[in-house]
Amino acid sequence: MEIKNRIEDFEEESRLKIRNQTFTNDIDLDQYIEWNALARIIFADCTFQELDLLGKVFGSCDFKDCKFTNLSFRKCQIVNSDLSRAEFHNSSFRNSQFLKSDLAASNFWNCEFSETTFKNSNLDLIIARDLKCWKSNQLTEIKKSSNFANILKYMNSISSDEDV
Repeated sequence: MEIKNRIEDFEEESRLKIRNQTFTNDIDLDQYIEWNALARIIFADCTFQELDLLGKVFGSCDFKDCKFTNLSFRKCQIVNSDLSRAEFHNSSFRNSQFLKSDLAASNFWNCEFSETTFKNSNLDLIIARDLKCWKSNQLTEIKKSSNFANILKYMNSISSDEDV
């Protein structure tokens, strides 16, 4: 067990850590993107504003106490990423996927989801306010909910390995 802990500590130490930054345009973020992907980056206390993230892949990234405002996630994949306690405001998610990601205790305010799926992701304790969720041209509006996972399950936007 001690060896496993040392390996995990080394892996975290070897990852790029970005703290207290504000990303307000694509150029700010592009310096960390390679082949349209952000991989293994730890963002702490960062703010992301007014970004269009068309086709980006977030792989094994951690977003600790980060805020996302006026973002457009189109055709994005967020894989093995920690977004627990993240705050999303006025953002849209279109044809995007959350795969094996942790969104526990996140807040979504005034966001729109269109054809976005969540697979093997932790959706516990998500607070949702003023959301629009589109699935196959069917609109579901959410004024306020502390059970976002059940709404997504009802819309067939959640799946797990057992569902495949």
